[in-house]
Amino acid sequence: MKNFTNLVIIILPLILILQTGCNTAPAVVQEENSPTDLITITKAQFAQENMETGTSQPRDFRHEISVKGVIEAPVDGKVRVSALIPGTISSLLVSNGQKVSKGQTLYELDSKEAISLQQEFVESASKLKYLTSQYKGSKVLYEEKVMSELNFLMAESEYLSELARHNALKAKLELVGLNPSTIEQGNIFSTLKITSPVNGYVTQLDCTKGQFVDSDLFLIEIIDVNRKYLKLFVFQSDLPDILPGQSIEFFVPFRYESKYSATLKLINKSFDAGNNYVICTAEIGSGEATELIIGQNVEARIVVSQHEAPGVPEEAIFKSGDSIYVLVKEDEDSENYYFRKTAVTIGHNYGGWIEVTGIDPAKNILLRGGYNLIVD
Repeated sequence: MKNFTNLVIIILPLILILQTGCNTAPAVVQEENSPTDLITITKAQFAQENMETGTSQPRDFRHEISVKGVIEAPVDGKVRVSALIPGTISSLLVSNGQKVSKGQTLYELDSKEAISLQQEFVESASKLKYLTSQYKGSKVLYEEKVMSELNFLMAESEYLSELARHNALKAKLELVGLNPSTIEQGNIFSTLKITSPVNGYVTQLDCTKGQFVDSDLFLIEIIDVNRKYLKLFVFQSDLPDILPGQSIEFFVPFRYESKYSATLKLINKSFDAGNNYVICTAEIGSGEATELIIGQNVEARIVVSQHEAPGVPEEAIFKSGDSIYVLVKEDEDSENYYFRKTAVTIGHNYGGWIEVTGIDPAKNILLRGGYNLIVD
C-alpha cells in the first residue's frame, strides 16, 4: 500500500506539469490584414516577366471601317505632251516612270518648220513697223481731209491684217517654247526644248531618239502628282456609317509604317452588284503620297467616329468566362506584390489599347507582363 501511495504521488505532479504545458503553448493568430483573398506575385517573378504597373490613361479611340483602294488620276490630271511642230527628236532626256518638274526639258527637237516660223515672224515684225508708221500717217492726213477715205481704209486694212499675222506668229512661237522678243532681234534657233507643263511622273513614253514626229502626235504622258486621288471600294453594309468629310488613313500593304491621310469627298449613288461595293472618292492630303504611282493598291481606314476615354493596354485585360477584369495593386511587402481582381467594362479597341470603365483612374493596375499568369 505504501508503494502504491508513493506511485500516485509521483504520477500526479507529472500530469499537472503536462496540463500546464499544454495550456501555455503559443496560438496561431490570423492577422486581420492578411492578403489571403488577393493574387500574389513575387517581386522576383515581377522582374523576370518585365511586368509593369500604372494607371489607365486618356486615349483617342476610333471607330474605323477598313476598305481597299487604288491610287488614281483624274482626266484633267493627265498631261499629254506633243511636239506641236514637225521635227526630229535629237535628244530624249527622260524615261518611263521618271519624276519630272514643271519646266524641265523632256526632249529636244530639230525642226526646219521652226526655223521657217521664226523667219516669218522676223519678216512680219519688220513689215509691221513700216505699216504701223504708214497707218498713223494716213490717219492724220485723213483727219485733216488731205487723204481720201478709201486710201485711209486701205492703209488701215493692210496694217490690221499684218498685225493679226504678227500676233498669230508670236503665239505660235510662245507655244513651242520660243521667246518672240529674242527672235525679233535676229536670233534664230534650230533646236526646240520641249518642257514639262507640270510636276509629275512620266507614265507613257512613245518616242525614241532620231524619230521624226508630226505636230499632232502625242509623245509623252505625265501624271500631275498634285492631282492624284484615292478610289475606295466600300461594301454596301458599311455605307450607313460613312459621310463626306470623314478623315481617312491609308497605306501600301505590308508597309504599315508609312501612313498617308485623305478626306472622303464623294460617295457614288450606285453600287457594283457583282462585287457588292460602292466606289467612293477621297482627296489625298496636299504633298502626301507623292511617291505612290497610279494604279497602286492600298489599304485604307475610314474614321467614322473618334472620342477620348480612359484606356489600358490589351494585355492588362483578363477574361474568365463572361467576366472581364483587371488586376488592381492593393499591397506589397519585402517579397511580394498583391493584386485584386476588379471587374471592368470594355469599349472600343484601337492601336493596342482598350477603352475601360468601372475603375478608379488613380488606381495602379498591372499593365504589362501578365500574359503568363493563370488567374481563375
